[in-house]
Amino acid sequence: MGRGRDSETSSLRRDRDTRPLQSNIPSNEVTASRRGNFVLRAELKHLSDPLALADRIRVLLSADDYAKAVSLLRMASKDMQCTVGWNYVLDALLREGRINSALKLYNEVTSPESHPWVSSSNASVVQMKKRSQVPDAHTYTHLLRGLANYTRYPLSLGKALAIYHAMYAPNSRVKPTIIHTNAVLKVCARANDMDSLWGIAAKLPDSGMGAPDTVTWTTILNALRHHASTSAGPGESAEEVEKRQQQAILEGRRMWDDIVGRWQKGNLWIDERLVGAMGRLLLIGSRPRDWDDVLSLVQQTSAVPRLRPKLGRKAQALSPVAQLSVSLEEQPTSDEEPGELVPGGEFESLVRPGGRGPVENKAGKPAPFAFAPVGQETLSLVLEACTKMRAKQTAVDYWSFLTSKDSYGVRPDQGNFNAYLRLLRVMRSSDEALRVVEFDMPHVGVEPGGKEYFLAMSVCVRDKLNTNSFAHATRILDLMVKNLRVLDLGVMALYIDIACWTNDNNKVMTAVARAWQTNVVRGIPFDQDKSRKEKALVLMRKMIGCYDRLENKEMEGYKDWVAKRKILAAQVTRMTPGADKNKATRKGGRGEGREGWGKKEVEEQR
Repeated sequence: MGRGRDSETSSLRRDRDTRPLQSNIPSNEVTASRRGNFVLRAELKHLSDPLALADRIRVLLSADDYAKAVSLLRMASKDMQCTVGWNYVLDALLREGRINSALKLYNEVTSPESHPWVSSSNASVVQMKKRSQVPDAHTYTHLLRGLANYTRYPLSLGKALAIYHAMYAPNSRVKPTIIHTNAVLKVCARANDMDSLWGIAAKLPDSGMGAPDTVTWTTILNALRHHASTSAGPGESAEEVEKRQQQAILEGRRMWDDIVGRWQKGNLWIDERLVGAMGRLLLIGSRPRDWDDVLSLVQQTSAVPRLRPKLGRKAQALSPVAQLSVSLEEQPTSDEEPGELVPGGEFESLVRPGGRGPVENKAGKPAPFAFAPVGQETLSLVLEACTKMRAKQTAVDYWSFLTSKDSYGVRPDQGNFNAYLRLLRVMRSSDEALRVVEFDMPHVGVEPGGKEYFLAMSVCVRDKLNTNSFAHATRILDLMVKNLRVLDLGVMALYIDIACWTNDNNKVMTAVARAWQTNVVRGIPFDQDKSRKEKALVLMRKMIGCYDRLENKEMEGYKDWVAKRKILAAQVTRMTPGADKNKATRKGGRGEGREGWGKKEVEEQR
């Protein structure tokens, strides 16, 4: 008897630790020892209420004691309905990615009536112990959401569709709600199955219970963007990719026209996530009109005024992006029929002239809808659109307007600052990048990390023709050394590149000396971090290239440079796989910051 319990417990522990998708929770009755059964029965005497039992199960799951939780529920299922407790176990299993275990447990504890897809003649197909536990709406929600989070499981899409469609069966006790629909739509979206997604969405009613809500539209728009961005075939040309993306954008525009109509009637609430989903769908396109419509979208949904005239206006004649546009607002594209939707009209402003309030309806009363809140998602969306349009001043104006306490008071987060630094990189503004990491980010309580310093240094690389770029880069490096415990070696490599572009030997040796201060050669456990090891190799090769630039033997410290170069070359050789050692030291050559040894050094080494 004790051996059976040990095997069951070890099976559960093995399933939990290794998390194989094919693992199962044993379906046989607990064959514990008499003492074990006595302890469980004694505990159940104090858990006669399903709520108390559910609380106890949650405590056991938080302690990672799955075996005892399942044993208690199996024993309690003989005398009471404990669906909530089983839901806790299902949710815990699905959060850990143990899909097979969760489905096995679901089939075990539910009654045959809970499986409408199984007839009475083949009910034995479903492996269950007839514990007659009736699943509720939360049970199906946990199952569908869990399958959505692990679409890499090969059967997740099929299982989710089977469960969802079975809820529509006449003998199903639980009918699907929009929550279940949103969960199964997410499974289809992450599995990149647009046919199943459109099949489910087409059956939704236009109004009433089960009608699409904000989450539904957000999921579909994100699915469109994901499908258009990741479905490129091996032989697909750039024109075909662009055509597929434009088709997705046009489909999203048609949907948005429907969304705005529901919103104006008060039948739908628009939030920042829905606005972001539509905006990022527009940003995957290659036409400036799509990018410019993002600003109109934000104005329409959040009452944020446009700080840049629309494309096609005379005020934009000198705009860099205007050169890419051929009066797109005035002419339909070649693949649009005269009677079809003209892109741009679905983003008409709904703000009364001179105010923030919504437009009035025919009765003279304000329209029954509220604008979407403005937050960090909106700020990032506007910055990305301005980056694509190369509209630096417009981005700065939006940043100042949205973050001002006198308007919306948006508090930028790390993602907002990253988007702003990418814009500055496009515009080659190294002085502003330095100001962002030195003043702006600490001012709002956001501490710059390795990624932020890397982006700021990359701005200096783009601004290399600026005589002050090396000074800005040096200050950025000082800030990183001061604030980060573990330095980003990629930032140091970019710093060396900037020094090499100056063609000033003093600046080159200053950069190399700073690189030595990072202790790049000794004391760093590269074997434990593959990414850091690769960055260290790149940095050391760049340092070798800098030493190769300095051929003047009369320069002060020349012998010291030669010794350090040999140390670097030896370290690169040790850190490179055996078959590629010579290739690693030979890669690159002399020149402005290029990596590796020259021909002369290779001959000397031989």
